Amino acid sequence: MPRKPRRCCAYPGCPKLAEEKSTYCAEHKKVMDKQYQTYERPTDINKKYGRAWKRFLSDQGTRNKITYFLQHLFYIFRCKLLQFTL
Repeated sequence: MPRKPRRCCAYPGCPKLAEEKSTYCAEHKKVMDKQYQTYERPTDINKKYGRAWKRFLSDQGTRNKITYFLQHLFYIFRCKLLQFTL
């Protein structure tokens, strides 16, 4: 089956053909990616997972370790208690 024909680059005034599954030619793809990173991408994209999120995860990990430890101690205590009652 023949491939689809390549489209023209979407950059204004560019006569080159764009790569397959792309809107822009290789030269303008870099330009548009830089523009997107600079102007269109939200500036707080990297701030969503800051110090508070890391602190929350570490607290959860500590809490889970303590919970596991207490459950294990309770299990041992219950086993010892059952041994004395039998």
